[in-house]
Amino acid sequence: MRELRFLAAADPATVETTLLIHPRVLADFLDYNDFLGIAEAGGFGRAAQKLRVAQSALSRQMQALEAILGAPLLLRVSDGVRLTPAGDALTRVARDLVNRTGHMMEEARLAHRGLAGECVIGMGRLALWGGYAGRAIPALQERFPAIEFTVREI
Repeated sequence: MRELRFLAAADPATVETTLLIHPRVLADFLDYNDFLGIAEAGGFGRAAQKLRVAQSALSRQMQALEAILGAPLLLRVSDGVRLTPAGDALTRVARDLVNRTGHMMEEARLAHRGLAGECVIGMGRLALWGGYAGRAIPALQERFPAIEFTVREI
């Protein structure tokens, strides 16, 4: 397993979180992210600058991805690259995968900090009848949008 470290709080001194990610999963994620970088930049040189990697390494990485998938993804043309039909299909799926992975990592960060998940609030009958929950829960949901609040009578 390879560690993927990230800061889970705005203040770097507060909390560092480590996710253990299988090397193949991390490699796949990086391959797809780099593929999207090439597709969006329209060429290896521009993508390499944006991604801060060597152009030759990026080219080898895409050749390996094409070999794994068994289909050419990019047509190398004089002014950059063009997507093949397989590349166009992969772009749609890879973009969704990269977005979902980013969302997954953000959810893990929020959960680690206690800012995501589920919170069950127990209130007595008097608090429920007095309308306290009706005022408090919307305010909590606005402040903590990644937490699902549930009120139960106790």
